[in-house]
Amino acid sequence: MTLFAVDPMMSQEATRALGSVVARDSRRCRAALEAGAIPLLVQALRVHDGHAGVCRSVSMALQGMASSHGDLVSAFVSAGAVPLLVAIANTGDRETCARDALRTLNYNPDGTTVDRDAEARAATAARAAAAAERLAKAAAVEAEAKAAADRPNI
Repeated sequence: MTLFAVDPMMSQEATRALGSVVARDSRRCRAALEAGAIPLLVQALRVHDGHAGVCRSVSMALQGMASSHGDLVSAFVSAGAVPLLVAIANTGDRETCARDALRTLNYNPDGTTVDRDAEARAATAARAAAAAERLAKAAAVEAEAKAAADRPNI
């Protein structure tokens, strides 16, 4: 069984439900972690990266899990959540939920952050990713123009 679906609304509801189940309940959170919840949350982000509701519900599930277990940062990093969240962090209405999720990845149960400069680095990484995307698009346009120029005119 998978947590994400082709329909983003179904993924949003599934991730929201997971967040409600694990919020502030370490026993349920541990069971969800052992069942592979983190890779499924990351996959939901990957599949529905353009859907604000999915991003918001994944962020809320992540925050609920982090309130029970402060050791989740490495699990989310290993699953590939950070690059997805950084990429989302500077895109319209999804910006806030992605930044919340990034903050959650730096959350400790005692209220301190693991790294106070993470948000600044995330913003820098997001700008670099956007620049790289623009360069890739420009290279693709250039390659297409070259291919068109190389085609014989009939």
